[in-house]
Amino acid sequence: MSLFLWAATVGSPTGYFLFSFVAQHRTWRTTLWAIFGVSAGFWLIMVAVMLYCGETRHSILLPKRAKKERKQGNEKVDVPEEAEQRGATDLFKVVLTRPFRFLFTEAIILFAALYNGYLYGLSFLFNDAFSLVFGPQGHGFNVVSFGLSFLGVAVGISIGPFTNIWQERYYQRKVKETGGNNIPEARVQLGKVVGIGQFSRLVQYLTHGM
Repeated sequence: MSLFLWAATVGSPTGYFLFSFVAQHRTWRTTLWAIFGVSAGFWLIMVAVMLYCGETRHSILLPKRAKKERKQGNEKVDVPEEAEQRGATDLFKVVLTRPFRFLFTEAIILFAALYNGYLYGLSFLFNDAFSLVFGPQGHGFNVVSFGLSFLGVAVGISIGPFTNIWQERYYQRKVKETGGNNIPEARVQLGKVVGIGQFSRLVQYLTHGM
């Protein structure tokens, strides 16, 4: 989960940082071509990995194996009905309608979607706020300097998985020490560090205000 959340959140600030070097000296078309090149490169890597690893889904492997057995003369081999491959029309009908059926019929999916939409909205508003603070209307940074302002966000997000893993190990150790009892306080052990940081920020704000 730590790596998944890192991959889902580090892309935006890293993209601002990297492509600011392109946008500083090139047009917006060149920037889009650069994004296309990076995306195509990762797509090729994904295809190569999939071809190297081969198919692993049992619902695909089982019909192929049954078909091979029937070709060899064993006509009694069959697969369960739910494992049979569907046509393209049925497949797209299920794939395209299932998310909406889950969204409107499962409360946990609905509220999780609303919460994640709220978080993503805050994230992209936060990214846009950088242009107001550091851009020409703010501190007057140029494009590269503006991109560099996102580097701190990317580094902070990259540190997150390591602190999360350390926090989880700390929690599991405390649970083991108490014989398997749940200890909610151990879940927020890093909250002490956050509290110190927030307190120092408050002192800095009050000092600056004075």
